[in-house]
This record gives sequence, C-alpha cells and structure tokens, in this order.
Amino acid sequence: MYRTGKYAWAGPFETAPTVRTEHAEIVLLDAYQKGIPFDLDKVYDYAVLESDNLPWVSPDNKLESAYDYWALSQMAEILGRKDDADYYTSRAQEYRKIWNEKFKTMGEKSDIMHGDGLYEGTLWQYRWFVPYDVPGIISLVGGKQQFLTELEYFFDNHLYNHGNQPDIQAPYMFNAAGAPWLTQKWVNAILTKEMPNYYGTHEKWEKPYVNRIYKAEPAGFIPEMDDDDGTMSAWYVCSAMGLYPLCVGKPEYQISTPIFEKIEINLANGNTFVIESKNFSDKNIYIQKALLNDKEYNNSALLHKDILKGGKLLLECSETPNKAWGTGK
Repeated sequence: MYRTGKYAWAGPFETAPTVRTEHAEIVLLDAYQKGIPFDLDKVYDYAVLESDNLPWVSPDNKLESAYDYWALSQMAEILGRKDDADYYTSRAQEYRKIWNEKFKTMGEKSDIMHGDGLYEGTLWQYRWFVPYDVPGIISLVGGKQQFLTELEYFFDNHLYNHGNQPDIQAPYMFNAAGAPWLTQKWVNAILTKEMPNYYGTHEKWEKPYVNRIYKAEPAGFIPEMDDDDGTMSAWYVCSAMGLYPLCVGKPEYQISTPIFEKIEINLANGNTFVIESKNFSDKNIYIQKALLNDKEYNNSALLHKDILKGGKLLLECSETPNKAWGTGK
C-alpha cells in the first residue's frame, strides 16, 4: 500500500475492506522483529512521511499516535539512525502530558462513550492504551500497587469493553505489573464465563447483556461486537492458546492459561512448539508452575525466538492462584 497508494481508510488497493490504516508502522515493525523479511529502510522512509500527518487532537489520537512514534523509534534504532531514534522516542513519551491531564484521575465523566472527542470508547477504556510503556503508566498512576488496585477496579466494576478494541490488551497488563494470576483470572472469564457487558461500539447500555462473550454458534459474539477484519477473533485464538502480544512491535507474548489441554504450533521453519495445560479444568485456571523444555520457567512472558526454536511449554494448573509464579525477569 505504501508503494501503490495508502489511505487513512479503506482504499482500492487492499485485498479486503479495512477500517483505519494509520498504524501500519506498528504492524510492519512487528513483522520485521519476528523475522519476516522486507526492505525496512524503504518502509521507514514511507512511514516517516506518513508520521507528519498523524492526528494529535483528541486524547485517544495522542495515545495512538504516540504508539506510532514509538514504532518509528524502534525502526530508526534498528537502522542505526540515532538522531531519528532519539527524536521519535521523545515524541512517543509525549503521551505523558495527555495521560496526566485526562487519564490519571477518573471521575464521573470518565465513563462516557465518545467523551472528550474519543473515537469509540471511554476515558476508562483508553487510559490503558500505552502498551509500549507499561512501566511509564505504572509510575504515573503512583506505583505498582496503585496500578493494580485501579486495574482491578476497572474489571470488577464492568468498565471493560470487549465489544471493541481500545482496551483489549488490558487483561494482560496484570502480567506486566507483576500479578499474572489476575491476567489468568480475567482472560479465562472473557473466554469461558458469563459476564455483564455494558458497552456496544458507540454507547453504554442501561441494562447489561449478561452472557458469554464468545459462543460456539452463528451469532457467536456479544451484540455490536466489532470484529474489524478478525481482530476480536484473533484475540480469542491467541488467548485460547495462552500467548498474547500485549505490545505489537515487541517480539514477545504474555502467557495466560490456555483453554486446551494440548496445543501444537507447526512452525514455518519445520519446528513444532507444544503447549500443555496439565490438570486444566473449569476451576483449575491458575498456573502453579511452568516448565520450558523441562526447565523451570518463572516469567509471565515468552520470547518469539524461543517459540521458533521449537520445544514444549508445560503449565501445571490449579484452582488456587500461585502469586509467586510469573514474577521473574
């Protein structure tokens, strides 16, 4: 599309209708980091030109565009363009000003769909959208414990919206804050449990839709759920496997509890990576212990390169959270 004509919305050069395309550099960075070959130098020049017109008006504009600038900083770093890397790193960190202004203190107006000019979502839902700098927002909110308290409040009070994309990485942010048992709890609930859902794409309902979010039937999503070329389906597939890319652009996946006893990933390089959930059941959703290729593994994230090597990740599950697992570096 960069070569033939790339539009902010769907144009005549895509193989399927799309919605917005301004985050292409994040997807391309992710592909490059995971070993898909292309001319990064040429793509970078196109992406830089596009970055001159990134929106910077509403709070969600600023968070999303800052993520784009982070992707450009990573591309520049890879290409050895130090001045560019420093510049785009600085631009990416500009999210802090709007975060402090609009997202640090949540009040009565923080649960209004399209409030403050937001595209689709509330301030509560967009406040977590800094996936490339989770330590940064942990610091801004007042430390890990305060961050976890507010993130739990977000889920406990049904402010989360799985009907659209702005906050779909939020369940995995417990991992990044050192409480992976809460990622396991909420990911499993979204995958398999009945939940109150209060939000459509454009409004908050007076009465919640109470049901499973994903159901094995033709109308398999909650009302108004916006799949957007398979995004919400992909969330299901990744989460059901127990591997989710919290930050697209970083070659790593957050670990949660799969909903299958055994998964085999047949890799393009000929290797096979196996994930086994020992003792998993409707109640045994918490990871007690993990072994990566028969060696104890105490990290709640897994590197892409380790999956490519092939091997086996064994997760021992239980009904009781193990709050010590997954907190290693």
